[in-house]
Amino acid sequence: MNIVLEMENWIVNDEYFITQGLNGYEVYDCGDDTKEAKDLYTGTFEECLTWIWNSI
Repeated sequence: MNIVLEMENWIVNDEYFITQGLNGYEVYDCGDDTKEAKDLYTGTFEECLTWIWNSI
């Protein structure tokens, strides 16, 4: 799993990003020019990483 911090967002494998939300951390899929990113999961940072790990 490749994790990079860019402008306060954690980018994971260029597929997902984790950002600080109102109710904890939020996982989004990385949108492209044809679609916008959508919220997939909310939890602690560790829970978000686990959710991504299990989704790969």
